[in-house]
Amino acid sequence: MSYIWEWERRMLNAMRRLIESMEREALEDLRLVVSEWEEEVGRLLDSRLRAISTGELEPLYTIYDAGDEYIMVVELPGAAEDSIEIYVVEDRVRVEAEVRREVAEEALSTGFYRFTARRYRGEIRLPEPVDPGRVKVERRGGRLIVRIPKKEL
Repeated sequence: MSYIWEWERRMLNAMRRLIESMEREALEDLRLVVSEWEEEVGRLLDSRLRAISTGELEPLYTIYDAGDEYIMVVELPGAAEDSIEIYVVEDRVRVEAEVRREVAEEALSTGFYRFTARRYRGEIRLPEPVDPGRVKVERRGGRLIVRIPKKEL
């Protein structure tokens, strides 16, 4: 076998091993993503089933890390403004509100099921400890903007 042939064979084998390694890593990454997705879908379905039985909705929220604080946006459509209560402790936020009018929610698909919500209630875990004494809350329609300073070390 010539030197060039041997070199090409070794290069092809090295490339094949590299591709196989990348495929294994990609499959592992895909498994992690699917696992996280399954957990989130399970949590959402549990929340919706609980809402059907209790008449309580878990508020939808998004948390942004802004360096020295978290900015949390909480959706509360139909909530009575004077009934909104927010409690912040070191590692979580609890939000409660009465529904101003009955809110009928359709989930999963149009007309799949309907229920009447009477209240929003949810507890949101924070990624790290915060300073509850310096929380600022701003209301914008059916939305709360909550600025939660991180605990100083």
